[in-house]
Amino acid sequence: MNKHTPGPWEYGEQEGEYVIWNPDIGTIATTCADMADQEANAALIAAAPELLEALQGLMDAFIHTEGNKRGNQAKTDIIKYNQPYVSGALNRARHAIERTEATR
Repeated sequence: MNKHTPGPWEYGEQEGEYVIWNPDIGTIATTCADMADQEANAALIAAAPELLEALQGLMDAFIHTEGNKRGNQAKTDIIKYNQPYVSGALNRARHAIERTEATR
């Protein structure tokens, strides 16, 4: 299976379109010239590797025990007092990560 192009990804305008690229590898994608939100789309696409890394870090922080009693208590308190929100956020993060892993 393929793995995504490693970050960092950058973006910039080029001939009326926005191009997303890795400085060491080259062009990854371009946006459609006729889309009103093409710069915002390019910025979001360019942030994808960092967003994936952040989600994976959050999942690790909530799922795995580090052996730090204070950290574990804080994690327990967050889950205890915000259960519906934490569960929903973790499920959305897990789903987003799974979507990226489907193409690896």
